[in-house]
Amino acid sequence: MKDYSPAYDFVRAETGLTFPAARLESVARVFEESMAARRLHTASDLVHAMKADPSLRDLVVSQLTIGETYFFRDPGQLDMIRREIMPAVAASRPGQDTIRIWSAASASGEEPYSLAILLEQIGLSSRAEIIATDIARPRLASAQRGRYRQWSLRGVPQETVNRYFTRDGDAYELAPRIRERVSFRYLNLAEDTYPSLALGIYDMDLIVCRNVLIYFDETTICRVAQRLIDSLSPAGWLVIGASDPPISQLVDCDVITTASGLVYRRPGAGGAAALPSSLQRRDAYAESLRSDAVAYTFVPVTPDADPVQVVEPDVTAEPAVDVPAPAQEVDAQEGIAAVIARVRSMCNAGQTRAAATEAAHALDEHGDAAELHYLLAIALSHEDMTSDAIRAVRRALYLDRGFVIAHVLLGQLHIRAGDREAALRSFRNAAELLASEHADGTVVATDGERAGRIREAVAMQLRLLRAES
Repeated sequence: MKDYSPAYDFVRAETGLTFPAARLESVARVFEESMAARRLHTASDLVHAMKADPSLRDLVVSQLTIGETYFFRDPGQLDMIRREIMPAVAASRPGQDTIRIWSAASASGEEPYSLAILLEQIGLSSRAEIIATDIARPRLASAQRGRYRQWSLRGVPQETVNRYFTRDGDAYELAPRIRERVSFRYLNLAEDTYPSLALGIYDMDLIVCRNVLIYFDETTICRVAQRLIDSLSPAGWLVIGASDPPISQLVDCDVITTASGLVYRRPGAGGAAALPSSLQRRDAYAESLRSDAVAYTFVPVTPDADPVQVVEPDVTAEPAVDVPAPAQEVDAQEGIAAVIARVRSMCNAGQTRAAATEAAHALDEHGDAAELHYLLAIALSHEDMTSDAIRAVRRALYLDRGFVIAHVLLGQLHIRAGDREAALRSFRNAAELLASEHADGTVVATDGERAGRIREAVAMQLRLLRAES
């Protein structure tokens, strides 16, 4: 029998995934089929191929993880979200403040689209933003198309199917108004890339992360659970699957027992917003984290140095990215706003390699566009090119020292690089800039996000960094 341990160890290190003995045979079959398709002879060869080709790694991961889901799965939980959680969320977000929802490990899209339909039914769709993430890019691409077979609609009343889908042969196409409510993005839950302002994964009013933790070992579960709790808004809610391990003994949180399973909140969140009458809270831990008073000295940055370091600017250097030629040349007469919109759309769709290509070539014509350098940095960060991403975002800050969200991204990149002190400097700069902003004002390059929310998220990140010292 072949030794697949190198491939297994690589996947586990990359994703945090682990599999019980009962599944080892099916895991080996996935590795064997992947090796045969690439004409590889050993598991070590497969590892080298996955390192060289992220698309192969994504394909293997998508085959190893069960993407099986369907519309309105677990109706008990959805009914709780409809009747209890969403009214409480709406009450905690007065006026037209955006309601933020994250479907983690969204597979082929049935879960986030079900949430989008639910929100339309209760009259909250115009106020809500739904972000859906998954580790498997092939599934993300499928989800964005919004086309499903009858199997994904099993158990859904025909009236609902007729209202939200159009029949096309043996496929069902989701109504565009529902598809447009969901933004799909690549995210590996096992990595320490969130909470993230750059990804939009922060200050979430509702996180649905069902039947995911069962794939992780206990160490990874602890890390993922803590980051999920940290990604909640002060009055937010985390819903996990009935088969997932309980997390209240692993991280500091409030746990609420309901007829539809366990729901989690930030520690002390029961005091931040009244709990629905049908939900009984138990096991409260620490008081809710308080926002720090932030008063820091803003330090100018140079394009290739962190704040408080002085290095000769390098504004002429090309972004260090090895990318293929673009699918189409950038029109020299095209407005920069159109270029930025296209690159941003690619980033949001998880097409980060294409986005990096597009941005790098567009910078030949628009080298003074700070937001384009920032978007290049986002794309590079998703391609695990952290050093190149840091250089790109520094150039953005050289062009615009008041670029708040670029300071935030730089801080997050330094966290990934293991440089805590540099991360602290970046988040302090962001906090200083945000201190003078009106809470309801919007922040540049954030798709209309309010300064108050980003200020809270930056303060949270500063608290987490200080706690590590």
